Amino acid sequence: MKGITKGKWVIDNDYGIMGGIFINDDDGRLIAKAESFVEPLKEREANAILIADAGTTANKCQLLPSELLVQRDELLEALQRVDKAIDDMKLNNRFGHTQMYVKEAIKNAKGL
Repeated sequence: MKGITKGKWVIDNDYGIMGGIFINDDDGRLIAKAESFVEPLKEREANAILIADAGTTANKCQLLPSELLVQRDELLEALQRVDKAIDDMKLNNRFGHTQMYVKEAIKNAKGL
């Protein structure tokens, strides 16, 4: 992912001061601050975790979270077609073990 701070994004251990939670890079440079004086601290913590995780993930896979979602949907559709093809061709006996993994991956991709 070009243009974003490289490396792992981490939550500053001294969060909570000045009403915000800081997200830094590995060198301790500030990337973002999850801040609100209205929301509960748990929500600020959850937002900080999301920001840090999204940045770290984008650096690892070179895709934005929205691009990962598109890719997940494409892979889910492909797996569903493989599952249907195994059923349609009555290949369950020969590829039953593979189909078990396909069905599990479909279930996981759907968040079930």
